[in-house]
Amino acid sequence: VFFWGVLWKQTNPIAAVMVLAGSPFIGLGCDWIFENILIQYPFIRQTFGETFNFLYRVFSIFLIGSILLVIWSKYLNANGKAKIAEFDLGISLSGIGSTLFWFLLTQIPFIVVALLGLISPQTAATPAAIVCLLLFVWFHKRAKDEMTLFKSDIFYAGLLTSSMIWIMFYFA
Repeated sequence: VFFWGVLWKQTNPIAAVMVLAGSPFIGLGCDWIFENILIQYPFIRQTFGETFNFLYRVFSIFLIGSILLVIWSKYLNANGKAKIAEFDLGISLSGIGSTLFWFLLTQIPFIVVALLGLISPQTAATPAAIVCLLLFVWFHKRAKDEMTLFKSDIFYAGLLTSSMIWIMFYFA
């Protein structure tokens, strides 16, 4: 969804949210179809194996989600639902190095402690995600933006990044 949102101007935000919210169900549906229907065909079993592995699942979710995103975006844009008139995305290459430095500085201790076996990655997941979110809050305060935190893109980027950090630690 993020790939489409950045590279295709006609991506509709409502369609993007629908695909994001539906992606876990697409994955479950792909698993069910593979395990109950497709596995019966010898060619499928020989090509993909007995189980639907992670790579195939992610590719299937991407493919089905992309198709749904394009269809829903075209439909919603044709009906005038929340179409974005222009992009407000700005990328500062000079700030990426500093941001990456602070991100790594806050996450490396959790990674090291988990790798040393002092705590499990699952135990480190929540504190690592909270620290990540606090880093984004700090970025927002440092930017001296007049916009409130909850209206800022930085906050929502922080929520997404923190969620991914939690998932990466928890399922490590």
